[in-house]
Amino acid sequence: MIKKTYNEQTVGFFSLGCAKNLSDTEVMIGTLVKEGFQIVDPLAGCEIVIVNTCSFIEDAKEESIETVLEAVKLKNDGRCRYILVTGCLSQRYGQQLFELIPEVDRIIGVSQLDDVGWICRNLPQRSVPSIEPPGKLYPFRDFPKVSVTPSHYAYLKISEGCKNNCSYCIIPVVRGGLKSRQLDDLLEEAQFLNDLDIKEVILIAQDITHYGTDLKPQVPLTRLLTELVRFPRIKWVRLLYAHPDNIDDSLIEIMQSEKKIVPYLDLPLQHSDRKILRRMGRRGDAKTYSRLVDKIRSKVPDISLRTTFIVGFPGEKDDQFEQLHSFIQDMEFDHMGVFCYSRETGTRAAEMRYHVPEETKKQRQHILMTTQARISQKRLRRYLGHAITVLTEDLIKTRNGDVYLTARAAFQAPEVDGLVFIKSEHPHCNSGMFKSVRIDKISQYDLYATELPPAQKTETVSDRLPPIYL
Repeated sequence: MIKKTYNEQTVGFFSLGCAKNLSDTEVMIGTLVKEGFQIVDPLAGCEIVIVNTCSFIEDAKEESIETVLEAVKLKNDGRCRYILVTGCLSQRYGQQLFELIPEVDRIIGVSQLDDVGWICRNLPQRSVPSIEPPGKLYPFRDFPKVSVTPSHYAYLKISEGCKNNCSYCIIPVVRGGLKSRQLDDLLEEAQFLNDLDIKEVILIAQDITHYGTDLKPQVPLTRLLTELVRFPRIKWVRLLYAHPDNIDDSLIEIMQSEKKIVPYLDLPLQHSDRKILRRMGRRGDAKTYSRLVDKIRSKVPDISLRTTFIVGFPGEKDDQFEQLHSFIQDMEFDHMGVFCYSRETGTRAAEMRYHVPEETKKQRQHILMTTQARISQKRLRRYLGHAITVLTEDLIKTRNGDVYLTARAAFQAPEVDGLVFIKSEHPHCNSGMFKSVRIDKISQYDLYATELPPAQKTETVSDRLPPIYL
């Protein structure tokens, strides 16, 4: 007989996928805490394990299944009693999951997070999934979140779903069409974050540039930004997931004029070849994207641009890939991710002809990321010998015993970009502190720095920087 090694009314989470999914996990944790449950590390043993899954691409689906099976092992070992699975994979494949993995006790969709407390109190009965349509919002006043990010930054999810309908993307099916949160609800959550002394607020959505276009009356993203920068303790506001077609002059201007909005923009372009972009259901091409990048950089000289591309989209020929490669070399993005196209059932692209072999996709991905590593190091070279302000993260110890205080500059988003490593004789783990450092060394994606005395004024890295050189 397997001995039980958990306490009653304890819940452990595995949260997978993007920051938007993490925001949903925070909603569930807030609901459960209000219901009297204790949130613990699932590997330490708990009554209920909740797996918040992702299904954006094939790799994400595989990771989600593997994590559910890890929860099953915990259950078989007596380290949990019940398993609840939610998130995008549940929304899309709830019935199949229920049939394939009998150890899972409940499966709910992305519009049933408000029921998680009731469900956890009534878990002994295994029931067939009844997945509700997607698109539900969880107002902060009714569903206050419990942040699971480090204490100095937080994600602010400003809308749900998407209306872009890119041919390769399953998100509109899984998450529904665009639904923006009301401005006053977002500001109420921002006030809560300000009171917690959160230093950095990161705006997220499937596409932040469409925020408010579905509200009546409409609320432009710039209006939200104008309100957010008024909170005194919030020092950095960062923008992720901005569709290039909707970047207008007003957004660029507020980034230029408002110091709290960090000079950083996540701009997923996905490709540069006109024909491929049309097959993707997207507008633009190398010429229009080049003009957009030049315009942003001319108005906001310090800006760091992050982008993502998809290689191996159906019909992508060698010359179209080479055009993309040349475009990346010309644009020299500060940060870049490359995904191999994933054939997702239910999307228009899945039914297209001329699918590219997996090996070719991987080769193309490797070529682009090798190029980007060189570009990244070249871009970072601008900061050598200069003083910049960083936001501290955590202490790490290397294999040879050196201790570094990790930090991020304004041009580095958490989780996806590099770090600044601060070497000190007596480092202190003051997470969430702004410090002045001098950049002494760089690698492909990271910087190494020395902390400057508090009395030494930090220069602002701007157009006074030397030109980029190889």
